[in-house]
Amino acid sequence: MRNFKFGIYTIIRIVIILLLCMVFGFIFAKSDLFFSQIIILSLIILLSFELIRFVTKTNKELNKLFTSIIHQDFSANFSQKQLGKSFGDLSEVFSNIIRSFRNVKIEKEAQLQLLQVIIDQINVGIVAVKHQHEIVFINKKATELLDIPGLNSWDIDLPLIYKIDEEVKTMKSHGNKLLELMIGDEIKQLAFHVNKTIFLEDELSLMTFHDIRSEIEQKEIEAWYKLIRILTHEVMNSITPLSSLTETILMLLEDKEGIPKDISQIGNEQISDIRKSLKTIQGRSEGILEFVDAYRRLTNIPHPEFEDVLISDLFKNVENLFSGELNQKGIAFTVWLKNDQLSLTADKHLMEQVLINLISNSIFALESASKPTIKVKAFIAKHQTIIEVTDNGKGIGPDKIDKIFIPFYSTREGGSGIGLSLSKQIIYLHHGRIKVKSSSGKGTTFRIEV
Repeated sequence: MRNFKFGIYTIIRIVIILLLCMVFGFIFAKSDLFFSQIIILSLIILLSFELIRFVTKTNKELNKLFTSIIHQDFSANFSQKQLGKSFGDLSEVFSNIIRSFRNVKIEKEAQLQLLQVIIDQINVGIVAVKHQHEIVFINKKATELLDIPGLNSWDIDLPLIYKIDEEVKTMKSHGNKLLELMIGDEIKQLAFHVNKTIFLEDELSLMTFHDIRSEIEQKEIEAWYKLIRILTHEVMNSITPLSSLTETILMLLEDKEGIPKDISQIGNEQISDIRKSLKTIQGRSEGILEFVDAYRRLTNIPHPEFEDVLISDLFKNVENLFSGELNQKGIAFTVWLKNDQLSLTADKHLMEQVLINLISNSIFALESASKPTIKVKAFIAKHQTIIEVTDNGKGIGPDKIDKIFIPFYSTREGGSGIGLSLSKQIIYLHHGRIKVKSSSGKGTTFRIEV
């Protein structure tokens, strides 16, 4: 409505000027109306000047409005009521526009500040870099992790920033890496993730840093505790009977005061007992040697010799190896391959060892199954080669499943407890992962991702 009035006022001015021009033209040649001509001409000049002033002032106000919007300076004042009602209406409209923009800016800045506060509370360093050098965003944790307070530009002249920048250049659109960086006077292990994207027509690199040293140290401590418990258990199980048997032999060879008995005082029965004790000591000593050898093998895995291996050949080899035992125990062995030509870059012998360990575990788990079945399958998922070994055996209880990859921990009586741990290390050397999914009484699936 106000915009309509503003237009009406402008039209009225123009119409009046036109009417005055027509009247002036009509009386221009009449000398007796000289003073009327002067008056009308003066009115035309005055109204034209007023119209020009009005348009000029309007343009200035529009220029001020657009300049304020462009520069986001919303402190401009458009109060011009003293110049007339039309200017007052126009100024009020402009003031409302500026007020709306100001409210939007305030709301936007408040949301940005809230986002900054939230992100500063996150225990992950976040840096967004535009044009490879301009920092768009950086949170407090990032400056703490990189130990560069007040970092406001991605200055590759700094050795630390240069090294990170080189890592970013080696990645494509996104990627993850574990970085070991010398920050200050200590080496930090950072889980590094970068995601490159286009934001407002500019290339933006979004980087995150997470200090995993404390987590790794905690996991290492837990692993050492578990390993020490198992080693202590195995050693004590061997040392205790050895100590007892040694004491028994000494009792047979010495009197109560610790003086050696004469050979004539030792009968055949005592000699037989000594022989049995010595054989037991020998057996347990060999057991300790085997245990130490198993530990040595666990920590001395050969480096993989990579080659292209057909997965179908791997499956055939292990099936032939276990064929006699599978037939004897009535275990159905099935193979599923989505593509017979599916291959894997791996060490053939080490991967066979992993499959042997997994199938051996499945055979043990199927001892009480009514229709024992082992199924091996291979396929591609999310650019990874997946191999699964599934059985319908007794499964692994929830209290044991998180321990099965610990060295020397075994769910079977008499087991060495190194098979799965060895398999996990082999898969790790292939830059892959091995997972397990199991339910008591429903079976187990081991999944290899490489």
